[in-house]
Amino acid sequence: MYLLLLFLALFLVLWAIFYAALPALKHAGSLAARVIARASVRYTRIGKFTNRFKVYAPISLVVIAGGLLTAWAGDQFIDLAELVHSKSAKLQDLDALAHAWAISKRSAGATAFFSL
Repeated sequence: MYLLLLFLALFLVLWAIFYAALPALKHAGSLAARVIARASVRYTRIGKFTNRFKVYAPISLVVIAGGLLTAWAGDQFIDLAELVHSKSAKLQDLDALAHAWAISKRSAGATAFFSL
């Protein structure tokens, strides 16, 4: 029961951090959209058109950033898979070191938490 409450508390803390960051993301998207619009030569012609879609700028920014982050993470995963496939000595040493550290820090509570 203790682990469930701990997991719920961790979830609520992370959710609160994300919820608190949303206004900053909205402001950053609005600021970026304003800078791009002012730099555009055609802004005077399409200004009325862009005002209608100004609400979607933060959403577009989040989607584009998420896509770029996903592509970067996928590339890093492929690089790691190639190292595993080639049986890189450096990667095997790091894996053995991490495994030894994890075993030294292992406890019954941690095992129950990660099993949950």
